[in-house]
Amino acid sequence: MSVTADAKELQSHITRLRHELHQEPEIGLHLPRTQEKVLRALDGLPYEITLGETTTSVTAVLRGGAPHTSADKPVVLLRADMDGLPVQERTGVDFTSRIDGAMHACGHDLHTSMLAGAATLLAERRGQLAGDVVLMFQPGEEGHDGAGHMIREGVLDAAGRRADAAYGMHVFSSLEPYGQFATKPGVMLSASDGLFVTILGAGGHGSAPHTAKDPVTAAAEMVTALQVMITRQFNMFDPVVLTVGVLQAGTARNVIPESARIEATVRTFSHASRERMMTAVPTLLKGIAHAHGLEVDVEYRPEYPLSITDENETLTAEKTIQDLFGESRLTRWATPLSGSEDFSRVMDEVPGTFIGLSAVAPGADHTATAFNHSPTPRSTTASSPTARRCTRSSPLPGSQHWLPHPRPSLPSPRSFGEIMTTIVDPQLADRAATRKTLLGTGIGNAVEWYDWAIYATFTPFIASQLFSKADPASAVLATLAIFAVGFVARPVGGFLFGWIGDRVGRKTSMTLAVGLASLGSLMIGVAPSFASIGVWASLMLLVARLIQGLAHGGELPSSQTYLSEVAPKEKRGLWATLIYTSGTVGILAGTLLGAILNMTLSTEAMNDWGWRVPFLVGAVMGLYALIMRSKLHETEAFEGETASEKRAPIWPQIVKHRKQALQVIGLTVGLTVIYYIWGVVAPSYAATTLKIDRGETLWASVIANIVFIAALPFWGKLSDRIGRKKVLWAARPAAPLCTSP
Repeated sequence: MSVTADAKELQSHITRLRHELHQEPEIGLHLPRTQEKVLRALDGLPYEITLGETTTSVTAVLRGGAPHTSADKPVVLLRADMDGLPVQERTGVDFTSRIDGAMHACGHDLHTSMLAGAATLLAERRGQLAGDVVLMFQPGEEGHDGAGHMIREGVLDAAGRRADAAYGMHVFSSLEPYGQFATKPGVMLSASDGLFVTILGAGGHGSAPHTAKDPVTAAAEMVTALQVMITRQFNMFDPVVLTVGVLQAGTARNVIPESARIEATVRTFSHASRERMMTAVPTLLKGIAHAHGLEVDVEYRPEYPLSITDENETLTAEKTIQDLFGESRLTRWATPLSGSEDFSRVMDEVPGTFIGLSAVAPGADHTATAFNHSPTPRSTTASSPTARRCTRSSPLPGSQHWLPHPRPSLPSPRSFGEIMTTIVDPQLADRAATRKTLLGTGIGNAVEWYDWAIYATFTPFIASQLFSKADPASAVLATLAIFAVGFVARPVGGFLFGWIGDRVGRKTSMTLAVGLASLGSLMIGVAPSFASIGVWASLMLLVARLIQGLAHGGELPSSQTYLSEVAPKEKRGLWATLIYTSGTVGILAGTLLGAILNMTLSTEAMNDWGWRVPFLVGAVMGLYALIMRSKLHETEAFEGETASEKRAPIWPQIVKHRKQALQVIGLTVGLTVIYYIWGVVAPSYAATTLKIDRGETLWASVIANIVFIAALPFWGKLSDRIGRKKVLWAARPAAPLCTSP
């Protein structure tokens, strides 16, 4: 059968896939249900599949079986974006989105289903391909730079060498008649940048503006001045588009606000104009603010670069379209569109082209239909076989004009069965991404609690080795006093690492915290004895505990913030239990290691070197956690904040919500005291004061912690189902009972 006939045979299957995708749109970089559908579509096909590390992307490599004459086997990349938009659908079609506030309003469901169809056609003709094909199923095109994420993870080199050519396609719900293709060599789409402006004045009464510093009038002047600047400073034949979409200030008509906010999108069509806007805009806005006696924070945020197509690859695509459908089905745009695409990042790296395809319903007036991103466009799936035939028929270019590039480290390709077994929850995320996030977050928290546990557990040995043996009781008290120093340092660490997390990033804060914790453990593990260096041994222990206290103070808020921001909304309670689950696992590991060492080593060996083993293990665990965290992605919540938001002081918010803050602090203090009494202090007290066998106390602690870990997911899931407050009320009666021996 011909490619055309095979494409028509697939139409019903691809239409069904498109409808399934359309009914469950997902937004951003993490599209677990979409990824699952793509993997199902690729099931049984001879692709080497790799899942994204920081996103739910899918990279599939097909190895061509036909002989090739070039020195290197040619490689072609085909891309489809998969994410939806935060739009409430109003199309009225029978496969309308089932997700409130989310819609495939830009046709990415069509792109994904078309590339899935092309995957089947290509696989069936594998023996005819004189090169390899890379399929790039990309999340996060709509403002999340999904292409950038995939490029950093090596999609361009997924076949073993750099792709020779790349092709992308985008459907449009207007502009051209049904089934019409559109191309343009050179600049096809604009560059996109974001402008975020905060004007800071001084509030006052609306009747007396002379006693205030009004940011509203300055903001109004800035909006108009930006438009004037473009007409006066930029060539009309190299256009610049600046649209203010956000203009916010004030809460009442007779109150002059303290600040005003402007957000705008900027589109440029040349590198020169883009670079000039990056300097001209801040200069203009700062000048206006200065003239009004105001302060202004201007953030000009580069987003997507120019989409510049390669002329040769564009000609290749055009010839394919004309051969398949005739010259009448091809339009060459005379001017670029002012939309932007992160496929531009792919075309910055390898020669490529971008093809437009009209998905206007057959017979509809393309000049009157709603454009992409509208809640009402009805893009037709009837264009899918057309696109699949075009995609399937794109020839593999010779590679003699391209130099091979070194291949970066990539996860090993896995079979479909192996991949599907990694799905932790079809409603949540792929297991690989989930495991990486949870492990990277949880292991650092486990290290923190492990450190506290082993210090308390091995207090008698620390006292005998790092303090004078002349007065054993005083040595134990001094060891516990230094233990308390870590608690004193924790609030300072909380503020320090909280500041870093708000301004530099949650990931950075978590990574630094666990790195310092690892350093503290290492210092204790290698500290010379009191007999060797005298009081300097005690001072070294003090410094190590100060470092750990700072690190541990930053660990909990950093990991909690990160986890709450990356957790799916419907699973936040369950994911939040990771903090105490991982922490208790850390305590359990420390306690268990202590029990094993006590059983296997003599008292002499424990005093000599055995007590150091847990601290050295903690240092290694911390190093592993540091490596894991360095591979995590930053949260979208942090990346979406402007510079002024990141620098905003926290105290006004605490004062404003002081009642809620005090309630949270009270709950935390009370429950923390109860937990540490029984989880850390009680075992040591039982052994040293009550003279209970140390092994028995350790095993009792192990059993208690196992019960605690088993109960945590239940309470987390329950809070997701009935609410956090109800769970707190249900658990409160148990707290006073646990304080009674």
